[in-house]
Amino acid sequence: MYIEILELTTFIFTSILAILSAIMIVKTKSLIYSALFLGMLGISMAIFFALMGYQLVSLFQIIVYVGATVTFIIFSIVMLRETYVMELSSKILSISIATLILLIFTAIVSYTVGMYPTTPIDVPYDKVAELLMKNYTLPLIIVIFALITTLIEGIIIAKKEVEK
Repeated sequence: MYIEILELTTFIFTSILAILSAIMIVKTKSLIYSALFLGMLGISMAIFFALMGYQLVSLFQIIVYVGATVTFIIFSIVMLRETYVMELSSKILSISIATLILLIFTAIVSYTVGMYPTTPIDVPYDKVAELLMKNYTLPLIIVIFALITTLIEGIIIAKKEVEK
């Protein structure tokens, strides 16, 4: 009974987060904030996948969408030179919202820790690598290219800052 209530509560909060993130992607004028809201939307979709029982799909959703969002932010800064300085009230609001979200998730995790029996399973790394290489080759290649692109762009940004 408690698990169903927890799942329903998580679903409601995640639905609200997804709807608000989607609205803010379109309404926000700053490219950086739009990309951050896109990342929040990707994370909320990953939570939906996890609630449906597809934890591995949820993991790849987070890796690909959040990774793509970070890459998008870096590309936008490099190509458009968009910089935005937050006002103090925006910083206080964002820190308080982040703290509230952290407290909610901490309460949920601490509440559900004792509900499920945990037994450690010894899984060799070669079995995990074999599973990833057999079943998830294309997502791994995409993640590798996204990470390499992000690394290259980070080096370019650092090099341009040193030259100034």
